[in-house]
Amino acid sequence: MTLLRKIAVDLLHGKLPAIAAEDLTRKRLEMCEGCEYFTQLTHQCKLCGCFMEAKAKLLEAECPLEKW
Repeated sequence: MTLLRKIAVDLLHGKLPAIAAEDLTRKRLEMCEGCEYFTQLTHQCKLCGCFMEAKAKLLEAECPLEKW
């Protein structure tokens, strides 16, 4: 099951997704910003298409290149 689908199912059952701590979110975004697949204009990943400011906050999320 994809992360997005899991979050949707959890939300339907009243369970909120686990949110990463601010320092972890910041470290993830720093890694993304230095990546060749990061689009600065939209803050999206060219590989997965995710908006990284949102994805980096999800504790269960993973980088498609396994950088985090």
